[in-house]
Amino acid sequence: MMIVLNFGHPLTEDRLSAIRVATGQTELVLRQVKTHIDPERPFPDQIAQLVNDLNINSQTWQTEPMLINPPTHNIIAAALLAELHGRMGYFPAIKPIHPRQRPAAI
Repeated sequence: MMIVLNFGHPLTEDRLSAIRVATGQTELVLRQVKTHIDPERPFPDQIAQLVNDLNINSQTWQTEPMLINPPTHNIIAAALLAELHGRMGYFPAIKPIHPRQRPAAI
């Protein structure tokens, strides 16, 4: 079993299947996390609260396999990874962000 924490756009079934294949995990526990950050307030406090709201205990953070789909905003993603590193003791596995397919120029 692998916990997938999705802080980004919803993951399609095709993406979830690709995660299963890439990780060798057949059972995924998907946690969709609504990530809204107020630019007028300090990011670290908001990120800590966002992660606290997941209600994951320290043993789970440090022992269960997890994959993170980061938010698309780079500064928020960096702050989130720093917060998760502090809780996990290591940097988590991260699902690569794939750019949208753009039509070829005419």
